[in-house]
Amino acid sequence: MLKKTWSSTLGVLLVALFISETLIASEQWLNESELIKKAQQATAPKELPVEYFFTKSKLERIRISPTGDYFAATIETEDRGKMVTFTKAMKVIQIFDFGKDIYPQSIRWLNDQRIMVFTAKKLGSVYQGRLPTNDIFVANYDGRKKQYIFGGKTDDASKFASPSVISYLDDDPEHILLSQYKIGAVPTAFKVNVYTGKKRKVSVVPEWDAKSSGGGLVADQQGELRLAYQYTEDSMVEIFYRQSESDKWQKIDEFDEYKDGSFYPEKFSADNQYIYGTSTKGGGTKAVLKYHPETRTSEKIYQHPVVDSTIEYAIDKENNKEYLMGVSTMDGLPELHLLGDAPEARSAYKLLQQMKATFPGMEVEFVNSSRNSELQLWYVHSDTDAGTYYLYDKAQGLSLLIDRHSWKRPDLMAPMKPVSITARDGLVMHGYLTLPKGKSKNLPLIVNPHGGPHGPRDRWGYNPEVQFLASRGYAVLQVNYRGSGGYGHDFQYDAYGQWGRQMQDDLTDATLWAVNEGIADKKRLCMYGASYGGYASLMGVVREPELYQCAIGYVGVYDLIYQRENWDGRKNPASQRYFARAVGTDDNQLKQISAAYQADKIKADVFIVHGGKDFRVPWGNARILKDAFEKLDKPYEWMLAPKEGHGFRKEENNYELYSRMEQFLLKHIGG
Repeated sequence: MLKKTWSSTLGVLLVALFISETLIASEQWLNESELIKKAQQATAPKELPVEYFFTKSKLERIRISPTGDYFAATIETEDRGKMVTFTKAMKVIQIFDFGKDIYPQSIRWLNDQRIMVFTAKKLGSVYQGRLPTNDIFVANYDGRKKQYIFGGKTDDASKFASPSVISYLDDDPEHILLSQYKIGAVPTAFKVNVYTGKKRKVSVVPEWDAKSSGGGLVADQQGELRLAYQYTEDSMVEIFYRQSESDKWQKIDEFDEYKDGSFYPEKFSADNQYIYGTSTKGGGTKAVLKYHPETRTSEKIYQHPVVDSTIEYAIDKENNKEYLMGVSTMDGLPELHLLGDAPEARSAYKLLQQMKATFPGMEVEFVNSSRNSELQLWYVHSDTDAGTYYLYDKAQGLSLLIDRHSWKRPDLMAPMKPVSITARDGLVMHGYLTLPKGKSKNLPLIVNPHGGPHGPRDRWGYNPEVQFLASRGYAVLQVNYRGSGGYGHDFQYDAYGQWGRQMQDDLTDATLWAVNEGIADKKRLCMYGASYGGYASLMGVVREPELYQCAIGYVGVYDLIYQRENWDGRKNPASQRYFARAVGTDDNQLKQISAAYQADKIKADVFIVHGGKDFRVPWGNARILKDAFEKLDKPYEWMLAPKEGHGFRKEENNYELYSRMEQFLLKHIGG
């Protein structure tokens, strides 16, 4: 069992307070001391104010340096993101500001001195609300030698080109291998100097088709480029391999991703003899494979019968190698399955199990460590706890590092219960039911479909919206309806073309399940969702006018013809092909599955919420629905935040939104 030491807690919390006070003093933030006081005084969930749920953590991603002497963390404000570096002694070293609306999307220590940051532009708070700028920033931890080494800030050739790291070249602290992809151009690998930005072309994807929609290269564990792939215009995937960089590329596989499933190569084995990857070929869940490129044969290592698998690796930093440890799955609750037999894999798994035993009922995630692994950073969270960073020192034990929400009250939050629901055609769906504390029957119910819809899924973990609704007395049902990701190729792709049809029926069936189980009061039912979830909420009251009493659409799609012609993917051939396959091309059929053209069927009360600068789902969707209601003289509630994007990021707008939502729900289904 790990030993706990808490002596450093005060000092580490002081740095968080110092950062908050010095960096954010000029921002219009809520007085956190008042929020902490209110939270501590609460004796029931309903006493927690709306700010409790929707005040952001000031410190986000935290990483420890290779020497273990420094930390880097990201800070999010309402109009920009920053990065701060500080010492083990809790002294702030440097603050990095990337400009208005620009946020550090990811951070990585490149060596003892240097940090790399991928930046992004925030479009809103809903799901994938950040759009990569494709710029890469580097600097020393103390602010010296800072510059951009890739992107439009460096040269025109890199403008609008998407970069990704192929290898960090651990044996070469001055360089990384970077892949660059730009629409219409062949994906290219460059060796980039992380101090000067000077780059040298190393290789390109072979047999490149100018109409292809993406591709990349994969390096072995010594940094040699030995695998390449591309996605062709007609959804074919081609994979190439070579034994060494001096050999010629050979095509080793080709398949139709849409029809047949796909193989996703990830990483070469520690001895570089084979490749680990995942596959959805055969239509089932994503399986873990060991692929032998010389013989072009694969060996299935693991496949979960219900959900997709994610490969987890054990890192040997001293020898710069990674070993297969196991796979993680989430069939209801998160699980880790040990697969690797290397000593490094078993050691990492044993430590992870010790951490889980130290925090029962919590999910623990290894973040990163010093080079010798003497200092390790861990993130601990659950469905009722937004998360805490801990530092594990092999000599001194475990200590709290940063509590992301100092006002939190996990004891007043509601657990998420995994559920299985059978649709009318026999398909088994999985999801989560969150009940108000102390209540279980005849409750007002909110069906909360996730966005996407194809790819994302609802997961176990802390969700401020769900916890807020449960605190107000509502049961919340989240369903991974057909088309959701995470449950295999067929579960997702067979639902293409089922917007407003079978996908909608799944949500209806889930609602009726909750009623039949006695969980929900059939006279107090509402749908609420964002993005596709907003679409499904309005289509729910179109398709089932007698079932629901209300619907809330947040940045939702209500006119699919308007959406097709105006969203930010309209000029991207791959995005347009996706829309045609997933939604459809016939205008008459699109009208039949668009709420704006079916508004006369809606009997439920409706609350429409949108951002005026939403590019993913332009706010014209909301305006068209609003106009349809006004022509019918149908009452509705309306909230337009002119400067917000795909989901609100300003805290004051979120406080107003959820306060109004609380009153709307209370009026129509009563919490």
